[in-house]
Parts: sequence; C-alpha cells; structure tokens
Amino acid sequence: MRKFFAIFILFLISCLFYSFSFFLSPNIIFAEKIEENAHTDCRIILADIINEKEPILEQDIINHFTNSSPTSLLIEDAISTYVTFIDLLNATLDEWSRDEFDIALSQKTERISECEALIKFKKLKWENILKERVITTSTAKATNVLLDTYKSINEKLAELNLMVGMLKVYIQGFADNLPCYTQSCQVSN
Repeated sequence: MRKFFAIFILFLISCLFYSFSFFLSPNIIFAEKIEENAHTDCRIILADIINEKEPILEQDIINHFTNSSPTSLLIEDAISTYVTFIDLLNATLDEWSRDEFDIALSQKTERISECEALIKFKKLKWENILKERVITTSTAKATNVLLDTYKSINEKLAELNLMVGMLKVYIQGFADNLPCYTQSCQVSN
C-alpha cells in the first residue's frame, strides 16, 4: 500500500511539473517577443521610463510639499519637476518616431498615436495630482496658521482671565480694608 501511495504521489508531482511548465512556456515566449520588439515599440520604451521615473517623481512631489515654506513658493519647483518628466516622455517619443524600423508606416503611426495617448494620460494624471496636492497642502497650511492664531488668542485670553481674577481679589481686598465701602456707607445729613 505504501508503495502504491508513493508511486501515486510521484505521478501527481510529475503531472504538476508538466502542467506548470506548459503554463509557464507561453509567458516565456511572450517575454522573449517583448524583448525582441522592445526597441521597435515606443509603448515598451515609454513604459520602462514611466516605471523607472514615476515613483521618483511621486516621492519628490510628496517630499516637496511637506516643506514648511508657503505653498506658493513650492509650486514652481513642483511644476518644473513635472514638466521635466513629461518632456522626457515627449523627447523619447520624438526620438523613437525619427528612427527607422522594419515596420509598416501605418503600424508606426498607430503606435505613435498610442504613445501620445499614454503621454497625454500621464500628463493629465500628474496635473490632477499636482492640483490636489497644492490644494491639500494650502488648506493644511492655512489650517495650521489658523490654529496657531487661535492658540495665541487662547493664551492671551488665559492671561486676561488671570488678570480679571486678580483684579477681583484686589477689589475685594480694597473693600475689606476700607472702613466705609460705598455699599455699606451710611451718609448722614
């Protein structure tokens, strides 16, 4: 019985490896085709640049707007970073479109329009991210300024409250020390 069970397990394992290699091989072939066509497809080139540069851009934008400087001073640098990213994508597409490949003109035109659409999508995405970040940061900084102002007002009100309390003590002390306080004085005519 153990021998049968061991043979059955070996059979299942071999079937598993066979099916795994069957499902893996199309992916390997597809990856090899992508590698062969990488220089002739602007979508792959742009995707590589986006995968490399976009996380860096995102981190720069996040770090940039956490700065305590006023947001209006930070906007120009953030836009400059964004424009550099978009310019890199446009320059890459321009360079790719000038190169000559062994593909039909209609196919090249189609790829260029797809790549332009990708760049436009990224451009709109980052414009929206920048707008959102500026609004969020401005609102947060304005709220912080308002909170600081309220704290200052609260501190001054606390001082005023203490002064009023001390004034009451002084007036009460004055009333206790005077032999004739206005409320208890009898004026004789």
